Amino acid sequence: MIYFNSSSTFTKIYDSNCFGIFQDKFCLHLYLICKKCFYYGDVKKMYRPEVKVLDVTIRDGGLMNNWDFPKSMVKEVFQGLVEAGVDYVELGYRADKKIFSPDEFGPWRFCDEEDLREVAFETDKTKISIMCDVGKTDLKDFIPKRDSIVSMIRVACYVNEVDEGLKMVRYFKELGYETSLN
Repeated sequence: MIYFNSSSTFTKIYDSNCFGIFQDKFCLHLYLICKKCFYYGDVKKMYRPEVKVLDVTIRDGGLMNNWDFPKSMVKEVFQGLVEAGVDYVELGYRADKKIFSPDEFGPWRFCDEEDLREVAFETDKTKISIMCDVGKTDLKDFIPKRDSIVSMIRVACYVNEVDEGLKMVRYFKELGYETSLN
């Protein structure tokens, strides 16, 4: 997925549905990630610095296995995405453990700071992102950005939850994070 960065928010401008092409590959989006140019069919798109690449392989893939990926695999995926020059890597959700039991869901449903630090590292080029859902997140689980490895928090909501989503975005901005409301 590619997002356009505008005033610290992100607007989706391109969505690749590569499942048919890359069914057996784990990193579905890697073929989109060359920083100078990339191809989709016969269309050549040139590199533009205002376009940012956000990989959601772990977060989105977690829908298939309750976010229970081995840390060694997540670490490998993160390292590969850093080497590929991906701008943002979304490693999972930060969900409320009172709503989602850690006995039923893997670590990438909760993205505790300690787990993130075991698989990822801060870099000048690749930033770490996590997602949270309106109504399924405890804001007390978030620490100030200066103490976190996370750079961006994406808030997901339905249309009828936009006002609450905006409140969450403001809260995360006050903590120092880049934000997105989806």
